[in-house]
Amino acid sequence: MKQSIYCRISALVLVLTAALCVSASATSIYDLNGDNSVDVADVNIAINVMLGKVSNPASDFNHDGVTDIADLNMVINAMLGKVTEVEEPDAETGMYVSVVGFNDDLYWMPFMAIDKQSLGYFTDFVASLDNAPRANVLYFAIDRTLDSLAAAPLPEHLRNVAIVSFAHALDMGSPRMSGWKYQDRYEYGDAIKSRIESEKVHGLPITAYSVGLKSSSIDNPEDFAEQMRNLASSDENVFIADNEVGAQSALLQVADSLIKRGVSQNLEITMTGPDNGTKMRYTFDDLADGTADDSQVYIEAEYSSSGDQLTNISYAGLTSGTGQALSASQSDGLYLTYAFTDIRLESGKIIDLPMMQEWRWNKRYNVWQRNAEFLPEAHANVSLYSSSLICLDIDCSYSMVDFGSLKSFCSGFLGVLANSVDGKTQSDTYVANGVVFKMIPVKGGTFTMGTNDGYEMETPAHEVTLSDFAIGETEVTQALWQAVMGSNPSNFKGNLQLPVENVTWDECQTFISKLNELTGKRFRLPTDAEWEFAAYGGNNSNGTIFAGSDDIDQVGWYGVNSNSQTHPVASKQPNELGLYDMTGNVWEWCQDWYGRYTNNAQVNPTGPTYGTQRVYRGGSYYNDARFCRIYYRGTGIPSSFSVNRGFRLAM
Repeated sequence: MKQSIYCRISALVLVLTAALCVSASATSIYDLNGDNSVDVADVNIAINVMLGKVSNPASDFNHDGVTDIADLNMVINAMLGKVTEVEEPDAETGMYVSVVGFNDDLYWMPFMAIDKQSLGYFTDFVASLDNAPRANVLYFAIDRTLDSLAAAPLPEHLRNVAIVSFAHALDMGSPRMSGWKYQDRYEYGDAIKSRIESEKVHGLPITAYSVGLKSSSIDNPEDFAEQMRNLASSDENVFIADNEVGAQSALLQVADSLIKRGVSQNLEITMTGPDNGTKMRYTFDDLADGTADDSQVYIEAEYSSSGDQLTNISYAGLTSGTGQALSASQSDGLYLTYAFTDIRLESGKIIDLPMMQEWRWNKRYNVWQRNAEFLPEAHANVSLYSSSLICLDIDCSYSMVDFGSLKSFCSGFLGVLANSVDGKTQSDTYVANGVVFKMIPVKGGTFTMGTNDGYEMETPAHEVTLSDFAIGETEVTQALWQAVMGSNPSNFKGNLQLPVENVTWDECQTFISKLNELTGKRFRLPTDAEWEFAAYGGNNSNGTIFAGSDDIDQVGWYGVNSNSQTHPVASKQPNELGLYDMTGNVWEWCQDWYGRYTNNAQVNPTGPTYGTQRVYRGGSYYNDARFCRIYYRGTGIPSSFSVNRGFRLAM
């Protein structure tokens, strides 16, 4: 019976190959026979390994210790051009992620580097997962995941090894899948917990998180809680949610924790040799007009001319592997260079070099004095190390949950990881009644707003200078609106990660007021100018027509590709700042009254003092591409609403 199934698979592959006439590129890991192409011959090799006719360890693509249907699916997809290669580990940085879906079988995406460019492969895999009335081999999946971690390609400077389990039902079927190595799921659960606590990868302990969503199919909550504890490396890493909003919030908290654990930096500082005994402080936060005493993030040390050492080193808001004393790594006349290793900011962020300042203590006047000669871009250098191995295991069994929402949450989790990799996108996380959302800081700058070749409301082009601000990573979701307002006015429902719509400008102001009360912050709508600057990618802009690309299909849901409906936020590629859906999905209200542009250069413009219509931006799922260009402006009276209009926060 098994052989006939595999033969039918082989025949199907032959038909597909003949019909599509495609093959993967040379030097593929899926090229099992070494003929510089991935074709039906490689598929047949994998089938024969499964049948025990030949031996070929290379056919175990997902490193789970056996060649099975999951590996066969990988080589078929490689032949059809649907997967990318597992990349060689980067010499310094790399977040390597594997995704496993499970019900009565395992569906495996092998380890590959995740970033903004590869994110689509991960989200496509998650979208392809299906749930049906099947078993739930949760423990067996984690068992195989632990095997795959031990066999995974190891990036250099590895800092973090983690498993994230997302489950909404109790294990069912794992003992049988193990070949009765364990007699029941309780014995299997104890064994999994023991493996997580005792095993190491490349000398590093495994940090395991479990996120559980209590579905209506769970009639013994304590049994479910015990299961989730078995999947975590500590009780602090167990998250059990009563609803989908709580599950999404937990996944995002885990993503933030993973980023903070994985990010490490080396800092090299060159200084002019100080007087013997000089106390020095290097600050890394925005002090504005403050002094070193106001800093919350700094390295402080005392210089000793004996051996050119920094002694009595202390840290605030960060840690370092350097310790309390450090010798100069280089001495060149007046100049000394010191290398601090394994720096981790408590915020999980990357050192912002332009913000860095050097201060020296004036013993005579008992005051910190800033060294104006210290230029951080010239006298300091940061090397980023962000290497992690992360497995995300997703429960694909059937239970009374919205599986589409769960997949969206997992894609959002992966998106947060992808955005963190290049170190350029910083974000600040906020929580409102259990819903997590992010704001992206935008460095101010000068840009050309509008165009000289467009509709009347887009012209003329003029120079605008903006101060620093922050803007929402995504459009405000239905989850966040419901958490703040207690209701959901949207037309398109069924997934709380859809953008909220059907809201007036006036209702947005009410929402923001309540959100500010909840958080103690000062959120607002973006100005017209802030919105356009952020959509272009701020100072990182590549000058594209749409937000992040000249190809609208890469970055936006609009009239051609949307199927006339909104889509979950962050399901297209972000722009240069890591902002999603600035093109399409829903129009976004801005703060300004509408008014015609002038040729005059402006600083922090806020639009006319009075008016009859407010500006909205970005186009929507309903519109043609021309209405989704970055500089196109729409207008509406503040009390109007539409199924294609929402908003994004600023502060």
